[in-house]
Amino acid sequence: MLIVSIIVAEFAPKKIVSQGLIYLPGIFLIITLITKYITFRGGKLQQDKLLANYMISIGVKFGLFIGILITYSLIWPHDSVKFILSFFIFYLIYNVFDLVLSFKLFKGKK
Repeated sequence: MLIVSIIVAEFAPKKIVSQGLIYLPGIFLIITLITKYITFRGGKLQQDKLLANYMISIGVKFGLFIGILITYSLIWPHDSVKFILSFFIFYLIYNVFDLVLSFKLFKGKK
């Protein structure tokens, strides 16, 4: 995703590309690592704790993403619309990959 964001940032029209676009893959990586740690902390978890931790990680992820959007919009209001649009495009792509990987992980835990 980093390569895609760099290519888009370089070649797409500047009117539609946010300055923060190249940081989005890093943001998603860090948040993914945090939420996966919350989900799978403790190594082998029982099925009921795994589901509870997964739900907690979804809440943490949502809160972090909303916090990032609000913070960016307050600090750089001139770039906020472009950033939010870029963010949601990356968010949709990210969620597809995250769901596919999560289903594979949970399928293997049965």
